[in-house]
Amino acid sequence: MSKLLNIESLMDTVDTLSSIYDAIRIINPVTKEIYYFKSDNSEKMLDDVKCYGYWEKNNVCQNCVSMKSYNSETTCVKIEQKSDAVFIVMAVPIWINNDKLVVEFIKDSSNSFTIKDLENDIKIDLLNSADELNNKASLDFLTGAYNRIYIQNTLPSDIYKSAINNSPISVIMADLDNFKNINDSFGHLVGDEVLKSFTNLVKIHIRENDWIARFGGDEFIIVLNNTNLENAYKVAERIRTNLENTKITYNDIQIQITASFGVYEIEEDEVKDDYHKAIEKADLELLKAKKKGKNIVKMS
Repeated sequence: MSKLLNIESLMDTVDTLSSIYDAIRIINPVTKEIYYFKSDNSEKMLDDVKCYGYWEKNNVCQNCVSMKSYNSETTCVKIEQKSDAVFIVMAVPIWINNDKLVVEFIKDSSNSFTIKDLENDIKIDLLNSADELNNKASLDFLTGAYNRIYIQNTLPSDIYKSAINNSPISVIMADLDNFKNINDSFGHLVGDEVLKSFTNLVKIHIRENDWIARFGGDEFIIVLNNTNLENAYKVAERIRTNLENTKITYNDIQIQITASFGVYEIEEDEVKDDYHKAIEKADLELLKAKKKGKNIVKMS
């Protein structure tokens, strides 16, 4: 493996459990490095393969159970799919030589993974549903933006990739202006339409490797990879201008809304071990925009 720590005592336990699980591995979910891998069928992983490569994916898992375990420091479980098999993955956080890592216990449960529909007396095979379920777990149901789970799973990895590639990365915090008035005046269904319309507008103005997530209520986070502060400001200003000039229609109601934006270029050495700091810095700029009169982009 690319890196193996002094974990002899842990390996004794792993050897004991290897007959129960199809694969056991130790990973760093932030860097996506595999520190140790053992499989009951002698399957091997190349040194330069990232952890998501095991699942035959070209990018990070949207619902990364190890990142969830890493952040919460608790044991977490999820369903994952690989080829024609469905697996249960149990992730357990551990500390070794002052490094926080995660042990993954992987079990093929294809034959037992069915759900019985009691009403129709049929069995639903989860083989074709596991990937869809994991994707949905990372999405905000209302807007189609990503959710807080996706933020905690993806932002730390994006910051790390930015650091090792020596490329800039910026965060935009956006908040719809006077959103409560929209709900109070027109109802929550109109408010929902406004949130969806804002999400769709943002998606038009960002690239495929950028992303938007609903942070909470009417506040969103936009992550721009390989983007410095100046260009991130231009993106935010473009979104702000287009939103200001867009009429949102719901039935016979037409609304024009605005939003305020805070832009921050992430300083990797400062925040790579705590992605919350990047969000806090962008949020501070957003507060400045709100205090300045709203419908404004502020940057540090």
